[in-house]
Amino acid sequence: MRNILVSVFVILVLFSGTASSQDNLEKKKIEFLISSVENLRKPQSIYA
Repeated sequence: MRNILVSVFVILVLFSGTASSQDNLEKKKIEFLISSVENLRKPQSIYA
C-alpha cells in the first residue's frame, strides 16, 4: 500500500514539473510574438 502512495506522489510531482515548464515555454512564445509585433509597428525606411 505504501509503495502505491509513493508512486502516485512521484507521478504527481513529475506532472506538475512538466506543466510548469510548459507554462514557461508558453510565456516565452507570447513575449516573442508581442516583441515581433512591436518591431513591425516601428517606422522603417525602405531605403535603409
